[in-house]
Formats: sequence, structure tokens, C-alpha cells
Amino acid sequence: MLYLERAKQVAKSQSFRLADLIYNQITVKNN
Repeated sequence: MLYLERAKQVAKSQSFRLADLIYNQITVKNN
């Protein structure tokens, strides 16, 4: 159960980092 929660946190942080990276690329293209 604890491992599952940890896996959710890791997946959430990874997807957030990926979204942040994509957002930065879009911002650079617009500028």
C-alpha cells in the first residue's frame, strides 16, 4: 500500500516535470 502511494507520487512528479518541460519549449517558441 505504501509502495503504491510512493509510485503515485513518482508518476505525478514525473508527469509534472514533463508538462513543465513542454511548457518551457512552447514558451521559447513563442518568444
